Formats: sequence, C-alpha cells, structure tokens
Amino acid sequence: VSIPLPGALSVFGITLIPDFATLQNSRLAFYLLAVTLMVVCFAIMYRLVNSRIGKLCKSLQQNEELASSIGVNIAYLRVIAYAVSSFFGGVSGAIFAAISQSIYPSSFTVTDSVNFMLNCFLGGLGYVFGPMLGTLVLYFGWDLLFQTGQFQLLIYSALMIVLMLVLPNGLLSLAETTRKKG
Repeated sequence: VSIPLPGALSVFGITLIPDFATLQNSRLAFYLLAVTLMVVCFAIMYRLVNSRIGKLCKSLQQNEELASSIGVNIAYLRVIAYAVSSFFGGVSGAIFAAISQSIYPSSFTVTDSVNFMLNCFLGGLGYVFGPMLGTLVLYFGWDLLFQTGQFQLLIYSALMIVLMLVLPNGLLSLAETTRKKG
C-alpha cells in the first residue's frame, strides 16, 4: 500500500506544509531546511538532556531502584521519554516522507533497523551527538573500507556485539576518557 503525499497542504488558501516537491527541485533549499531542522532538534535535545528531567532520566538509567527510593516518579519519566522519542521519530519520519514522496511498508528493512542501532552504539548512547558521530563514521568509513554486499547485516550484527563488549558507551566515551586522563 502506498500513501502518496500531495504537494502543499492548505486550509483556506493558507499553506500549512511547504511544497516539498518544489524544495526538492532546489536541492540547496531542501538541504537548508534539513540542516535547520537538524540544528533545531539537536538544540532541543541538548536542552532536554541538561534539564532537570534529563538528569532524572539519567538517574533512572543508572539505578532505577535508587531513583525510586529518593522519590523519582518512574512512570512519569517513562511517559516523558516516550513522548520525546515519538516527537523526534515523527520529525524524522516527516523528513523521510518528504524526500521519498510516498511511504511504503517495505521502506524500512531489518538491515535499516540494525544500521540505526549500530549508529547509536558506535557513537555512544548516552551522548546527544553520539548517533550523529556513529552515522558519520559508518557512512564514510564503511564504504571506504569494505564492500560487504550480502553480508552487510551479518557484519553489522557482529560489529554491534564487539562494540557492546569493547566500547559499551561508544566512541565518544573513549574520547571523554582520554580527555580526562590527559
């Protein structure tokens, strides 16, 4: 089933959503929109992580029983975390839909899911810029080093296991550790 996306959505002649087909014709305008959305999302995420709720979520991640014993409302924090992740998932889905101009169930494969998880693990789960670093390393480094073809999912899965054993907090934790020592 395909859901075609029309050009611009308007109510009473007021455009609510820009015509992404026009933006795609101008690659520069589309890239500027994507970069602007990325910067806004990173700013929101950075503020959230360093806010009171972000610090409570970190305490919940470290030790749920201890956080509960000092009065942290665990259910509330889980709902907040779910809502925040849903927001960012919705933003990324909107960008994907705008780029592809249609949405298919086959648009997302198991390989894509493993790739997304590997990006997060490689960069570092506890860092705002970790998934971005993981994406850059995998996107540029992997294509330069390997042509995996049909074994990509197997190699990505093995790499994820090795990362979890050797660098459980990702590359940014390694950089942070060396910075603290030096």
